[in-house]
Amino acid sequence: MKSADVDTVIHDQTQVLQYIEVEAGFIKSDGAGNFVMTTSLTPAQLWYGVAQWGFNVGRQDCEIYLNTLYRLNREKQRNDSALAALAAGTAAILTPTHASAASLSIVAAAFGLTTALNDALFQTYLFTEAPGLIATKVKDLQDAYQKSLTQSSITTSDQAYSAIQHYYSICLPESIEGVLLEAVANSTPKVKNTGQNGQGSGGSVLTSPKLAQPK
Repeated sequence: MKSADVDTVIHDQTQVLQYIEVEAGFIKSDGAGNFVMTTSLTPAQLWYGVAQWGFNVGRQDCEIYLNTLYRLNREKQRNDSALAALAAGTAAILTPTHASAASLSIVAAAFGLTTALNDALFQTYLFTEAPGLIATKVKDLQDAYQKSLTQSSITTSDQAYSAIQHYYSICLPESIEGVLLEAVANSTPKVKNTGQNGQGSGGSVLTSPKLAQPK
């Protein structure tokens, strides 16, 4: 660890908390470069309130990010549909002109490559999963985390910042992917007795695995 790096990180973190305190009306400047409390809150009440405002900011940032994912997902589907229509239309135009099989295969390959590139680009943003499902799951995780914190669990500035930082991390792509993978890894297949040909008793079939709730 370098002292300059530590100084930068701590300064940034304390500035974040100070901005929240000022904008939320917990403190104000006295005009001489110092800040004074504007309320009679205890330290525990102050830092718990700062954390709650931090959660509000984090929720808004997360919603913007997830909304962007949703719109990009729809753009991916639109692009795929448009490319498929163009490929079919081009083939329909070339066929009556007695274009060679080689020409048609080149056109088909070109559109296929373009579609593959479109999919590869957008799938780097968690689009292998439904964005609506991701948004719902992230909201549930954030709500559960926020409800798990009490005023007695956030009594200092470092605890307030740590709580806000953890709240933000729930919405990070790697965190979302980890939750989904953990849910799949913890799921177990169940056997349902249906009898022979699905009637009566005595037979069994495997049902779809039920995803375990993430911790």
